[in-house]
Amino acid sequence: MENKSRKKSTTTKKRVSNKKKQAKKPNKLRKLLILAALLAVVGAVALGYVLVNGADDDVIIKIPRGAKIENVEDSIAKYLGDEYAAMVVSVMKTQKVDLSERNGAYKIPKGMNPAKAARVLTHGGEAGVKVVLRHFRTKKDLAKFFSARLDMTEKEFLSAFNDSDIQATYDLKPEQMIALFMEDTYEFYWSITPEQLIEKMAMYYNRYWNDSRVEDAKEMGLTPIEVMTLCSIVDEETAKVDEKGKIGRLYLNRLNKGMRLQADPTAKFASGNFGLRRITSKQTSLNSPYNTYRVKGLPPGPIGTTSKQTLNEFLDSREHDYLFMCAKEDFSGYHNFSVTYEEHQANARRYQKALNERGIK
Repeated sequence: MENKSRKKSTTTKKRVSNKKKQAKKPNKLRKLLILAALLAVVGAVALGYVLVNGADDDVIIKIPRGAKIENVEDSIAKYLGDEYAAMVVSVMKTQKVDLSERNGAYKIPKGMNPAKAARVLTHGGEAGVKVVLRHFRTKKDLAKFFSARLDMTEKEFLSAFNDSDIQATYDLKPEQMIALFMEDTYEFYWSITPEQLIEKMAMYYNRYWNDSRVEDAKEMGLTPIEVMTLCSIVDEETAKVDEKGKIGRLYLNRLNKGMRLQADPTAKFASGNFGLRRITSKQTSLNSPYNTYRVKGLPPGPIGTTSKQTLNEFLDSREHDYLFMCAKEDFSGYHNFSVTYEEHQANARRYQKALNERGIK
């Protein structure tokens, strides 16, 4: 009786085991079918690329903060067409990636198929964005410039720029912050925050102001920020590179003698009217810390951005005795330099006459 009972028990266990195996088979088969379907989709997309024209050149696809897949599809379609965009999106949907966390700019190289493009957008590294920083006078101009090229608003940039804690980090006063933004070509991630941007610019600023250049400035009796301020005036005075060092030295001579700089660009800056072509007593009489016709010494900060080229021209310039300058009457952009006020007056009369003859007010 016991043997028969054991045989029945063993038989029952085998039946249960077989049923479990049979139950597992459909599950494995289902997984294989799903995988095959996914591969078929990817393969179909890749093959479908043959029928779709890609971009003529490399393109950058930007995924903004909090973006949805529909937003990204519109961006892709803008550069690569609706069909290509639809194929990329069909692959991305199978990967279930949260695009709201993929804020950045991604490079899709010429000839890349949609399947690989989807991989770049969902898992690839962010591409750098080239930014050419040219001459700007105010922080508002900078805010407008960066907000048009990077994923930040003007308000966000200005909030960081005006942050007293950030200013203290770089030992700069509010009116000196613009000095960090040296004119040059840079590469940033599109998703960079304003705080990170300022940190990056400060890094480049400190890299330029190495021990050697700090010593050069010290020998002139200036600090780096004072050199930046003086050179910002020089940039407004002339576009002629071969005159920048000479003009910088002229202003340094005036500073050393305790004279007022009487620089027209500072009076223009004080007026806020940057389109002025002729500076009159209306501007030179303005009560402003930036108006060097009324205030001795340098303005409280730069009147705009400046470049390494201008800084180098000034730091490497030769000494001279000139104290006065006046734009040449031929409107070449160059200046007549003089040591005495009498010489300067004669130069000024010729220039004023030329302005009147041309009707420039």
